[in-house]
Amino acid sequence: MERIQWACPAPMGLPLFDIQHLELHERLRRLLTTLESDPNGALSEYRFIQLSELTAEHFQAEEDYLQAVGYPDLAVHRWDHLKILERFRSDLARWRAPGAPPLSDLVAAFAQAVQTHLEKADRGFALWLESRSFPGIGGGRAGLRRLAP
Repeated sequence: MERIQWACPAPMGLPLFDIQHLELHERLRRLLTTLESDPNGALSEYRFIQLSELTAEHFQAEEDYLQAVGYPDLAVHRWDHLKILERFRSDLARWRAPGAPPLSDLVAAFAQAVQTHLEKADRGFALWLESRSFPGIGGGRAGLRRLAP
């Protein structure tokens, strides 16, 4: 299996999102470990679905916050979220079909899409917030449903 790389995201200065980004990174790390011993098995599939659910929750928290602060590029940001999640659903359905690519290929594509989103779109809204002196949104795990390890 080709090693999937996903750098731990740099802090944005918004504690809730920083914590969520770290949680997403940790879930991907667990999935990658599972893929090494169970490349196309049920546990790998479960962890991939779990990662996508946590990602969807994170995206919703971002959208809610961006709407509350009047972020002007919210529609574009929301569209990016939608494209990432739709690709996940499409890839998972394709993986379940005969002759599908290995699950690690789908995980790599999903991880790359999320990584790119974190580095570009999320960084963009963080800079916009900073330029307008918006405060952070507090710490803790508020808004994140805890999923089984």
